Amino acid sequence: MRRPDLLAVVTAGVALVVAGCGAPASGTASPATGGGTSTSPTTSAAPQLDVCAVLPQDVLASMGLTNAPKKLGPNDCEWSALNADVVATSLEQYALGQRPTSGAFNPTSSPLTLGGHKALQLKDDSAAICGVDIALASDITFTVLVTAQDSKTYPAACDHAKALAAGAEPKLPLVS
Repeated sequence: MRRPDLLAVVTAGVALVVAGCGAPASGTASPATGGGTSTSPTTSAAPQLDVCAVLPQDVLASMGLTNAPKKLGPNDCEWSALNADVVATSLEQYALGQRPTSGAFNPTSSPLTLGGHKALQLKDDSAAICGVDIALASDITFTVLVTAQDSKTYPAACDHAKALAAGAEPKLPLVS
């Protein structure tokens, strides 16, 4: 799969996860009767976070990414330049280690700790993508992904992803 096609698939998958599926519910809410307890899961409110402003500029510059990021949605950002790896950040609604699978990106993961946050390093050799998922809450994850432009830059992609995540971590909220 060509890099632009892969990037489009990954970006579309992130957008679908963030946006959710289905139409909004209609009708009037009313309290339940019968005194039973609800077993529906609760979700944390996404923190107010500018995902385009948390990455360390010096690491981005060392990767050849000195241009302004492209905002792909309210919780998605991307840095790209000619002859450089692509970096993407996102804020997503899933628990750490419960990343939704997609046909284009099915990484292996290994645990990390970054400051006060639990994290996972993600690596997918076939897609030439490395990243870090950082837990912000039980069901909210901040992600940094580095998509290598080719096999020459891929060996450094995981080091770059870890450096970007480590630089962003102090700016990330601890949400309970």
